[in-house]
Amino acid sequence: MKTAILLSIGILLPLYSINGTIPTFIDNKTQLEWQITPSFNEYNQIAEMNWEDAIKQCEALIINNQEDWRLPNINELESIVDRTKFQPSVKSPFNDSILSNKYWSSSSSRTGVFIWYMDLETGVREGSQRYTSIKLKYTLCVRSNNEE
Repeated sequence: MKTAILLSIGILLPLYSINGTIPTFIDNKTQLEWQITPSFNEYNQIAEMNWEDAIKQCEALIINNQEDWRLPNINELESIVDRTKFQPSVKSPFNDSILSNKYWSSSSSRTGVFIWYMDLETGVREGSQRYTSIKLKYTLCVRSNNEE
């Protein structure tokens, strides 16, 4: 009986690609396309907003003619965290574009009482009571990049 040995040659690919006229990051592992900087308000300033407005902001966003932006779920938001880093606790290439602060996710608890957010200063997942979600946090939008 002959034994076949299959050798695999690993090719190192970059974790993220930059895309479009208005730059966005594409995570080459998850195929999620990320807004590079947090969302801006009408005065062209990075804006803190409540949870409901964060959802609306992402749904209204158009970047590079793409209109399917949304608020990321907590697992997607956690996918950009690097817990070996601090202030901000994010993977490269987000180091220079992400503020060390709290960012909303679209996820809520099973009971719907809590809204989950990610503290990108520390890399910790936290919750806010739904009815106190008027507290302001930053918004980072995402879309599925299924173009091949």
